[in-house]
Amino acid sequence: MFIQKDTSAIEVLPPIQTGYIIPFDIEDNQIEISQGYNGPYSHFPMIYLDKYKSDKRFCVDFKLPFGTNVLNSKKGKVTFLGNNSLSYYDGKDINIGAKTPVNFVCIKHENGLISLYQHLSQEGFNVKKDDVVKKGQVIAKTGKSGWIGSVPHLHYELYSLKKGHKKTFPVKFDNYNGVLEHSLLFFKN
Repeated sequence: MFIQKDTSAIEVLPPIQTGYIIPFDIEDNQIEISQGYNGPYSHFPMIYLDKYKSDKRFCVDFKLPFGTNVLNSKKGKVTFLGNNSLSYYDGKDINIGAKTPVNFVCIKHENGLISLYQHLSQEGFNVKKDDVVKKGQVIAKTGKSGWIGSVPHLHYELYSLKKGHKKTFPVKFDNYNGVLEHSLLFFKN
């Protein structure tokens, strides 16, 4: 199996991070979350290829139309990006979805943590590796790449990476006081 849930993961709450903003223009878009912290589809501790651990409990999928400007959440430096995927998967199988190439940007902040922005348009990148980007600067546009499921969205996470193990951190956004925990979100049918 490509991905499996990691039932051995420690249930300790990492420290809540502050000083970040919602990664899109909230004046032009409503804040709707399709999958919040501890979400059922892919926001949980997991093991990739039987060896790589990834605690993805504190990821957020913001429901956004394709072509939405993605803003940098906090000043930092572009450390890695991938913008060569024209593939996307709109199904529900995590083992297929996790294997679907995704366009993304990683920005490392002064505190050593990294913001990850996924499901970007190949044509919508405004940054390149080693660029220093300001808080609120447009870095890309959302698009059809990776596992988007049935709802177009921007995947955002703040993480650290040590010895091949990824750990996400909860964020208290400066410009949003709403709920991020998936079990507390209200979903329209």
